Amino acid sequence: MDIKYTFSDFPLDVIFRSMAPFIANLEQAFHITAVCGQIAGGRAMGLSNSKSDNDFDIFYEQAEGFTPPGLKYIQEVTICGKPVVVEFNFINFHKLVNAAKTAFSQEHQGYPTTFYRSASEVESFLPENILPRWERSEYLFTKFHTFIMGDNYWYAASSRFDIRPHWKMEKTIDALDYYFVRAYGNYQNYLTASAPLHVRRYLNCIWQTLSLEWILTRGTKPPVHIKHLIEELVTSSSLKDSIYHFYDLNCNSDIDKKDLFCTSDDTINQYIFRSLCRYKEELHNYNRSETIYDLMQRTPPAKRSIGYLIPVNTAS
Repeated sequence: MDIKYTFSDFPLDVIFRSMAPFIANLEQAFHITAVCGQIAGGRAMGLSNSKSDNDFDIFYEQAEGFTPPGLKYIQEVTICGKPVVVEFNFINFHKLVNAAKTAFSQEHQGYPTTFYRSASEVESFLPENILPRWERSEYLFTKFHTFIMGDNYWYAASSRFDIRPHWKMEKTIDALDYYFVRAYGNYQNYLTASAPLHVRRYLNCIWQTLSLEWILTRGTKPPVHIKHLIEELVTSSSLKDSIYHFYDLNCNSDIDKKDLFCTSDDTINQYIFRSLCRYKEELHNYNRSETIYDLMQRTPPAKRSIGYLIPVNTAS
């Protein structure tokens, strides 16, 4: 049987360094210049298994007159002599930044925004109407948010990229709203339903709730990896055991996330419900002028996003 290697099998610095020649080839093939990016999805959150994709975001620039690359490009790369199938996600860097600027300038009636939606907005967020994430209007902002709030990212040697100015392009209240709205939607639409529940969706909801709690109780950047959130925030042994039951079920499974189901746990559901009730009022009253830059200033440097330089220009 062929061994399937994933990003989880290698240290981060090795992954990023190994990607240099492949990024250089993609630059030539699609007439782009790589600026920066991230390892995305379940691999970043600690919610992957052997069937999970190896998502690698490339935020790029491109001169006029060339056809942009498609959103996704799947290629086998080599890391330490081992084959890894990577799903490259291409996003125009200019569009990414513009999405952040647009979100930053928006004035919302109130927070959490899920309670201030119009009838048409409520309709669009019903489970049967939700689009694939890359087709949603907030997709680019979501990518920007996960990038600046990530535990790590990469940047090309030639780009001279500095993440710090980008921390000022998202309000902390919008980051809080990002976690609350998703946790609330998952709880209302899926956790309380009688239908079987995707294990990954359950863990996503737990992750969203813990990330929300971290910012509101500690005032610093939350770690992205779910195990760090669990170990730091969950003090109840029964709740921790319940969460780890589903965490282990997900990570040790050789089943694709769309086919892995469970029934929800009352201990976890009560925790999520109580948290959302408690933090709803805190979001409503949170300082709307604070930005992620302020959050990062309160975060110890070693706990902020760590950048890894990729020497793309040295590729052969």
